[in-house]
Amino acid sequence: MDKSEALSFFRKELPKEFQEVKTTREMTDREGFWIGYHNSLAFMEGYFLKQAALLERAQSGGKEKRQEGSALKRFCKFLSKAHSLD
Repeated sequence: MDKSEALSFFRKELPKEFQEVKTTREMTDREGFWIGYHNSLAFMEGYFLKQAALLERAQSGGKEKRQEGSALKRFCKFLSKAHSLD
């Protein structure tokens, strides 16, 4: 499973499974239950974007191209909009 499949599972499939449960006990017994669900998703997405930016930088020999759509730009855009929920 690659990173996009993993994020897709956590964004789309797992919430569907949560909606199907009838009791809180059913949810807390599940392996995938996280209290900080939104924060965990943001953390994973940020981690994947950071790794892509670091890989892009390493492959370019440290000469980042500040092109639209670059991994570094996507990571910076994510950082500018990311927030945690408490």
